[in-house]
Amino acid sequence: MLLLWPCLVSAGGGCSSWCHWDDANCEKEACEDCPRCKQLGGPPAGQPALVQKSTVGPNDPLLEYSGYVHLQVTSELATFDRLYSDTLGRNPAAKENPGARVRWRTDAQRVVVNLDYREQCDELCPMDINRGCYGRHICYCHCRARLFVDGDQQELHTRIKADGRYGPGKFELPVIKYRASPEVHEYLMVLPWCAAVALRGITLESEAGAPAPQLVALSPAPPRMRYVAWGDSITHGWCGNETYPEQVSRLNQWEPFNVAIQGQKMDAGMGHGIATLKGDLYTFMVGANDCVSGGVGGFGHGMAEMLRIVRAAQPNAVLAVLTPVEFGTCGIEKYREALREHVRPMLSADSGIVLLEGRQLIPRTDFIELGNPHPNPRGMVEMGLNLNAELGFSQTRFQLLGCQPSLSLRVQLQPNRDFVVYSGPSAEAVERKATRVGNTAACQPCCGRSFMVTPQSGVRGKTDAKGGATVVLKGSCDATSWQVIDLATCHPRCPPHSTGILNRDVCPAFAAAIDTPLCSQCAWQPRG
Repeated sequence: MLLLWPCLVSAGGGCSSWCHWDDANCEKEACEDCPRCKQLGGPPAGQPALVQKSTVGPNDPLLEYSGYVHLQVTSELATFDRLYSDTLGRNPAAKENPGARVRWRTDAQRVVVNLDYREQCDELCPMDINRGCYGRHICYCHCRARLFVDGDQQELHTRIKADGRYGPGKFELPVIKYRASPEVHEYLMVLPWCAAVALRGITLESEAGAPAPQLVALSPAPPRMRYVAWGDSITHGWCGNETYPEQVSRLNQWEPFNVAIQGQKMDAGMGHGIATLKGDLYTFMVGANDCVSGGVGGFGHGMAEMLRIVRAAQPNAVLAVLTPVEFGTCGIEKYREALREHVRPMLSADSGIVLLEGRQLIPRTDFIELGNPHPNPRGMVEMGLNLNAELGFSQTRFQLLGCQPSLSLRVQLQPNRDFVVYSGPSAEAVERKATRVGNTAACQPCCGRSFMVTPQSGVRGKTDAKGGATVVLKGSCDATSWQVIDLATCHPRCPPHSTGILNRDVCPAFAAAIDTPLCSQCAWQPRG
């Protein structure tokens, strides 16, 4: 029997036969020029060719740009940057625009986005501040733009380059390879955290018998809350897929502004720049780079001064300070304590300032390596979901009914929805850490999620036809902490906070920001 090495067998046109063993191989760059793969990239056999073609320039008024600091648009190119402060100088990381968005509507049967990578992006080699390779093979560099259709929940598959390298230069990104009919759909492109990407335009194609492909006016969008996230490389996006500010924004239909820059240290003067972005919610998290360089002096004072600067410009915004996540042996606890010392006194005078503990958001197992402060993709997801819960925006809701004769809660979700309530000993926020339970029947299918309590017992239940359920827990209100997990979405609710026993069903940010006993039940309303 004669065995042939696959790469030596030609299927015509110089195409290796292994490309045709499975149509999924057409997603690999080495196969994209094969006849079969070209066919899959356009109309199926027997369907009319897409002969009508039009090109949309970056300056077309029907394109909507958002989530950027600066945008420069010509008929040939749209470029972005995050130089919100003169002190950033020419920091190359400020040319990366994680979460910046381009939105459009069209009736085209095929849509291709034409991009320009300003420099090469290598998925296995994220560039550090000295433009060297950081964490090769352990820190994944997200180079690809993400694509969504009809909102930001249905993500489209995008072609992955076989060698993981994008640019420098032009790159065609198919959005929709083929639609059988010219239906109007809305598309969204979200820029990656690890690449400086510009937009050259969009190519639209349709068959001869269809209307000429064109952009269609977007439906008026409702006002969106503006979320500004300031910090270092962790908030910038290293080393996840979707950054946690982008994830939190997508969960709540907000407009994100990720102004975190790798290598960032405490710098109160930057408050002037981020205040001009007019956020409704700001989060602040730095400390890792300060810890590495040594010297905690002035760190806590700098954060307090930054809060005063932003508050003066944005009197109605919620300002949430996150203490640093877990980090090696540099002595990061000193920086957490400095923030507590200087920010806590501001809480009583300003109900819109919140202090949250970062290490309860990511389990210690979910970093790219032990002692490294960068979450892996799983850890970044955990940080987004747990921060969303801690801020009070999770749609998983509960209300404390009473403490006598037993601790009872009213869980409120969608009708007929499974949930679990984990409870354990009460702990101050500074002592809480993100933990996981084992693979048990009680937590299925959400056993991979982390919890911000130390679970010792769990109660699994199901809501009634109105979406409610009453749960009785072991222990007293003063000595027990609990957390509710929606088992359909695996989204948590924040644990109770010791800000007052009768208000422990409300998370701290919204307890101050919105006058309602169940903060997640109502839409965002800026404090007036």
